[in-house]
Amino acid sequence: MKRILMLFLLLLSLVTGETELVVNHYDNGIVKSRVEYRTGTHTGDKQGIKEGLEQVFFRSGKLSHEVRYTDNKREGAFRQYDREGNLREVMHYKNGLLDGPDTVYHPDGAIRSEVNYVAGKREGVQKVYYEDGRLAREVRFIHDKKEGVEKNYGRDGKIVNTIEFHDGMKEGLLKWFDENGKIIKTTHYKKDKPVK
Repeated sequence: MKRILMLFLLLLSLVTGETELVVNHYDNGIVKSRVEYRTGTHTGDKQGIKEGLEQVFFRSGKLSHEVRYTDNKREGAFRQYDREGNLREVMHYKNGLLDGPDTVYHPDGAIRSEVNYVAGKREGVQKVYYEDGRLAREVRFIHDKKEGVEKNYGRDGKIVNTIEFHDGMKEGLLKWFDENGKIIKTTHYKKDKPVK
């Protein structure tokens, strides 16, 4: 009888789209999480199907992260915060997979890194920045693997080194530069290993 009732509630929630909010607390009474589940799917011994907003909090009560779910899959922007309430990262999901820009922030709010995802894999150029906004590194990803030349820059904006990647592995010359842009050292790589 209990199974029939649960099945009825599950079918009803699918038809009506209703959700139930489940709130968990830390032992000190502060809210730990607020999660919307499809009505009738969350029980004491079963996780349930997430459908709507999920928010998780630090013990202090400040928001740790929030994201929406559709049919138990992340959908849209996932925002993560540090313990002081500063935005740390915003990534985007589509059908439960990372899809769209992923931006990580320094504590002062300046962009730390940015890369794009397509169907759960990094695609395109990833850029990493110093706190002052200067470029620290850039490299291209194809199907979640580094491809092409990775360039690393010093805090002064000058190039420090470059290395070729193929299919996610170091392949070719790692070149080190002095402050005038002159090559001062090289190491040859084959399949991610230095070659003499």
